[in-house]
Amino acid sequence: MSRVWDWLSKKKTQATLLFIGPGLVFVWHEYIHFPEHTPSPQMVVSAPNGIAVGGGTVTNPTVNNNYASSVPPPSITWSSAHTDPLPNPGPFSDTLWKYPGSKVEITLQGILYYPLFVVQCNRPCGAITIGVEGVSSPKLYGTNNPNFTIAGFSMPSELDQGSKVSIDVRSKDENNIEILSVQPYVQHQ
Repeated sequence: MSRVWDWLSKKKTQATLLFIGPGLVFVWHEYIHFPEHTPSPQMVVSAPNGIAVGGGTVTNPTVNNNYASSVPPPSITWSSAHTDPLPNPGPFSDTLWKYPGSKVEITLQGILYYPLFVVQCNRPCGAITIGVEGVSSPKLYGTNNPNFTIAGFSMPSELDQGSKVSIDVRSKDENNIEILSVQPYVQHQ
């Protein structure tokens, strides 16, 4: 027993145990609480001639990218302006805030129901915020094409003519992005 105490009393041993100890505790905790890993079901999303949005669990999805069954989206005007990376992203350092981007300003020329917007960039990008005057509940989506991102709202469920929407889109690396197009996206129920 004295050999064990001699070994534990060495500074090098203590430093080593201090370094690997938390990792061993974490592995033990995960093994005890999550002994089996159940793989997520594979999701297949198909949208011929359109953009498919997938996430969570999708059961029997139907994507209809024509306007035959609902009100077509209104015309919009939009502009974009370069935004710099956040110099000290703090708790957001592992997100897109640390990369350059563009602020997209959209004005609606009519009513948009279940508002979603598709933004096309010249390179991989992602929306990090979307805003509109008043209370809103933003929704941000990736797509099956890294040069497209989708942003919208679950609340409000419609935006009036003249509404102004702002979307912050960021590059997925240190290179600048250019916004190529912005369009309203109509979800069909």
